[in-house]
Amino acid sequence: MHDIRIPRNSDITADSTDKLENLRIQLAEAERLQATMRKVTAIIKKERNPARQVWKLMHCFNNDRNLTLRFLKPHHDGSIGYTKEQLAANRADVRNLKNSIVSLEKVMFARDIEEVTHNYIYREDIKENRIMFIFTRKPGELMRAMLQNKGFRLSSTREVWSQQWTDKAVMEARQIKVIMDVTD
Repeated sequence: MHDIRIPRNSDITADSTDKLENLRIQLAEAERLQATMRKVTAIIKKERNPARQVWKLMHCFNNDRNLTLRFLKPHHDGSIGYTKEQLAANRADVRNLKNSIVSLEKVMFARDIEEVTHNYIYREDIKENRIMFIFTRKPGELMRAMLQNKGFRLSSTREVWSQQWTDKAVMEARQIKVIMDVTD
């Protein structure tokens, strides 16, 4: 398994590019392993002739006889080759690495957004990792209920409605903006 930690926005530094490259290298290795696992599993399932099975598996493992023979040694349940658990774990690694790369790229390439209207200021602040609505006057009861329903909380010290910056929060905040602009 891979130990993957996606940096928060405040953790994005010059070495984030190195982290992204490292994740891409890990992904390439996991995908190569997955391809080999599939190929080995297919050979073991399809090839019934033991001599041809060894020959084909040696080709998969760059003529490494010891590795080939290790894969032909039965597991505790009598099966040979990769176990279902190994295949599933590597598939999960591939999926997690892809998600980690997408998340890190989003964070690395995100930019602050600020939109000013006559009733409010909408802000996506990457450094603070927050989405904020700053109102010029106290919003109505329905608007406050909608903000709360979408996860926004009023910061009494700053007098802003905010929540943590996530893809879902951005989508919901943009829906709120549309409603506020239409009802204005």
